[in-house]
This record gives sequence, C-alpha cells and structure tokens, in this order.
Amino acid sequence: MESADNGNQLSTLQINVTMTTENNSRDVISYEENVSLKESEIDCRTFLFVIYVVVFGMICVFGLIGNTLSFLVLQWEKHGHVATFLLQVMALIDNLFLLTTGFSQIYSATGTYFGWLYDPVQPFIQMLVWPLVHITQLGTVWITVLIAFNRYIAICKPFQAPKLCTMSRVRLQVILMVGFCVLYCVPRFFEYRIAYVHDVRINRTVPIANITSLLENDYYKYIYENGLYTLIVFLAPLVMLVMLNACLIRELWRARQRALQRQMPAFVAVDDQENNLTLVMVVIILVFVMCQTPALINNMLFVLAGSQYVCGRPYFYYFHISNLLVSANSAVNFVIYCIFRKQFRERLRAFCHKEMSLVKYSQSTSNCHGQTTTVYTDNCYPTKL
Repeated sequence: MESADNGNQLSTLQINVTMTTENNSRDVISYEENVSLKESEIDCRTFLFVIYVVVFGMICVFGLIGNTLSFLVLQWEKHGHVATFLLQVMALIDNLFLLTTGFSQIYSATGTYFGWLYDPVQPFIQMLVWPLVHITQLGTVWITVLIAFNRYIAICKPFQAPKLCTMSRVRLQVILMVGFCVLYCVPRFFEYRIAYVHDVRINRTVPIANITSLLENDYYKYIYENGLYTLIVFLAPLVMLVMLNACLIRELWRARQRALQRQMPAFVAVDDQENNLTLVMVVIILVFVMCQTPALINNMLFVLAGSQYVCGRPYFYYFHISNLLVSANSAVNFVIYCIFRKQFRERLRAFCHKEMSLVKYSQSTSNCHGQTTTVYTDNCYPTKL
C-alpha cells in the first residue's frame, strides 16, 4: 500500500494509491479474490474521482468566485477597517489555498481514475506544488487566529484597542505571519528530487519524484512531520481559537443583556455594527473549528493506525472526507457573510448593480462624437479603506 506521506495527509495527500488486500498465509490469490480486488480498486478510484474532481471541483469554483466577490465588496466597508483588512487577507489566502490544493488534488485524482501511464506533471506537483499547498494551508489557519485575536482585543479589551489594533500593527502581524508560514514550510521543498528513468511500459524516459535523505530521516518524520505539524497546524490554533471564541461569545451575550436592560431590541444598540461584525467572526471561527477538528483526529489516526489506510476500510473514506472538509473550509466564508451580515448583502447587491450599470454605460458611451470615452471615473469603484 502506498499512502500519503506523514504530515502531508491532511491537504496534500498522495492520491495515487495502490489497493491491497490483507496479508494472509497463502502465497497464491485465487481468481475470485483477484476479481474482488479489481472491483475494490475500481470502486476506490471512483470514490476518489467523485470526492476530488466532482465535489471538490465545484467547491473550488464556488469558493474562488465567492472569495473574490467578498474581497471586492469588503472594500466598501467603512466600519472597522482593521477587521475589514484582515477579512480581505483571509479571502486572498483562501483563494491561494483553493488554487494550489485544487490543482494538485484534482489532477492527481484524475490521473489515478484514468490510469495514466505517462504522467510527467505529477512528480513536479509532489516536489513544487505540495509545499505551496502546505504554505497556504498554514496561512488559512493562522489568519483565522489573527482575526480572532484582534477581535478579542477590540471587544474584550476596548481601552487597549486603539493602541494595539492599528492598521500599521495589523499589517506587520500579517507580514510576520506570512513569513513564518513560508519559513516553516521551506523543508517541504527538499523532500523530493526529480530523477529520470526509462519506463519499459511506454519505452521512453520519464521523470519521477524520489524521496530525499531528509524525508527518510526518522527525526525529521517524527519531530517535524508528525509532532510539529500536529502542534502548529492543528492543536495550538484550535485551542487558541476555542478560548478566544468563548470570550467573544460571552461578550456578545453581555452586549445583548445590556441592550435588553435598556429596553431595546437585541443587537440594535449604538454598537450594533460592531456586534454584528463580531458575530460574523464568531461564526467563521466555529465553522473553522468544525472543519479542522476531523483533520486533527485524522492526523493522530494516521500516526497510530496508518496501516488501516486500505481501500474498503472505514479509515480510507474518513481520511479523504476529512481532507475535503479542510479544503471546503476555505470556500464557505462568502456564505457566512451573506447569511449573518445584512450590510454585506446590501453592498453585494449594490456592487453587482453598479457593475451591470457600468457595462451598460460603457456600451452606450464607448464612442462619443468619434472620440473614445472612459467610464472609469473615481465614482465607479468602491472606496478603498
């Protein structure tokens, strides 16, 4: 059985899986067992194709469009520009993650399903694209922590917020976070090297990705790929987010009680917009925790019971469904904005209406008295904060 590399299994799994049966005392497999094995292999390849090409492909398209719209609409936000900036950074990182993981997983699943004999791209995906997936995945995790931390300061420590939650400080935090994600994932670029071998099946020289001595090192696998990966990508962020989110939920409840004591409808106080923005971030964090927790369990199961990663066994299917949840988490924020933030819905409608108006106006005024005119005036685009 060829399974995903330790530490790579959560978002950059190796989908080219060779299906096997359990070891037994017999040296010869009967014809009936051979037929059953082939049927099982076909079923698992079909499952991977449906999960990664069909389902995840649609999730990627929806997420890329939704995150792009979110980024553009958030430029109209005039309230809480620090929070708006962080949400825009999150949309950008989510799109980068969807692009990298979408390409690697969809391509690998397609090759596995159709059984490509000659695949010169897959080795380079292993060597170059997978490290980028790890970088962007780590970015999606820690930008969520950064959003939660800044919201905690703004809501729970309001007297310190003007000093700590400034645009210059937040930009510096984002730069440091991106730098940390890149530096932490640099070793990933040295796990494989490209070698060229002669493939007798097709009678031509093909590239393959060979593991390096770094990936063969036990200390590297146990400390970096298992220990640090679990701690930095899952355990530490999840613990921090649960604690910060608990504080935000408690503060939202107190704000609701204060509004009721003043005989005002819930969340219609003077700080209504602030509370609504906090609610949106609380929901984003809750969804993140729900999508990432199965992956944390998956990582532990892979270390403790990796031998159970066999086609047809429950862990095989749990493995890939948990991967899908990790990736899908980067595509749902647009839905959260639309459901829980009325201001976002209104600005989204206004944005779409303005874009349609611009197209119509451009078509009607593209030529005026023989001279080309432009509609790209200062009033045509959202105000950047």
